[in-house]
Amino acid sequence: KDSHAEVLSRRGLVASLWGEIEGNLHEFQAGRRVREDDPRALLECIQSSSAFAPEFRFKKDVITLHMYVSESPCGDATIYEIETTEGKTEVNFTGAKIILSGGEEHQTTNITSLQEEPEGEVKVRLGREQVQIVKKLRVKSSRSNIPNKMRSMSLCCADKIVRWSVFGLQGALLSKFLIEPITLTSICVSRDPRSVDGGQLAALNRSLVERIDETLRAQKSKSHNRSLNALNVFIVDAFFESSKTSHEEKKAIARKRKIGLISKTKCDTDKPKRKAACGMSLNWHRGSASVVEITVGATGLKRGKKAKKLHDVPPLSSRLCRFNLCQTFVRCSDIVAALSNDKWHTDGNRGYLCLKRRHGSYIDDSSFCGPLLNWIRSGKEDDFEISITRG
Repeated sequence: KDSHAEVLSRRGLVASLWGEIEGNLHEFQAGRRVREDDPRALLECIQSSSAFAPEFRFKKDVITLHMYVSESPCGDATIYEIETTEGKTEVNFTGAKIILSGGEEHQTTNITSLQEEPEGEVKVRLGREQVQIVKKLRVKSSRSNIPNKMRSMSLCCADKIVRWSVFGLQGALLSKFLIEPITLTSICVSRDPRSVDGGQLAALNRSLVERIDETLRAQKSKSHNRSLNALNVFIVDAFFESSKTSHEEKKAIARKRKIGLISKTKCDTDKPKRKAACGMSLNWHRGSASVVEITVGATGLKRGKKAKKLHDVPPLSSRLCRFNLCQTFVRCSDIVAALSNDKWHTDGNRGYLCLKRRHGSYIDDSSFCGPLLNWIRSGKEDDFEISITRG
């Protein structure tokens, strides 16, 4: 149910990779040689004489991945000094709640509110600080007037980018078919005109680059041998006119005109009205036939008819949801099983979490150390069954 732009862009990449792998496996199964000269291919096919099916590697020597976002990723990366609409300087406040560990729970002078959220069999302690603590994991902000069971427990985008840079963008299921992880080369963020003294770039480096380095060093101390490319962060002048930051800047300009700090070039009727964020999300990716999919941000379901019963949900689910991506994993695994005469799913367990743990490079809890120590893992409430055709 996380429809933030960073998450959708990563899911779009994963969907494109799955489409390429499935197409190549079909070619291999039909006895046709997989094309190695396709200029649009993201993956190279590694065919071993001892293997029944090919493996794949991202073309990192000729292709690099760069993410652009129009706002600083939510969470820790948004904590920096800004100039307010009143002309004052203050630290930007993130609505994301901090995930408390044993140390912060006792800082009662700083934690202004405390709540426990049930996340499976474990209770997660969340807090709201008076003075914001940096370099901490946070869950995405949500309205205070909705029931606890409907609140998002998704971690913030800044935290997820750290995770993707440490473990790769591919996820557990895709790792079954890939020889090595796939990582971002850079992330580019539109300049926040409210930022004071380069605070926005400093926050990005602190939240992303420093936490990635600290996590990798913590893993090495626990004998985890990981060596991935460093993430570069940049501030760019490209500006998204409908962004929240753009709206805040227009409010600031309107206020300055009102009090005479800058000359009036427009009439008072041009000052921006109060706006609310759009509740819809749009996604498109290579391989989706250039069709834009519109989903409801709060549910992740496609816009249109509402699901009245449980069986109404699959047809309305986004092409980027875990269920549909997992269906592609099953189809690809069926092809590999047919080639090797191996019934990979004979155990009968069709649960999503079980498939992740058994058939991919699943990340164990000990890997979440350093800045990622309190990461919230998926539990039983996030599990679902996948239909598997017996071969």
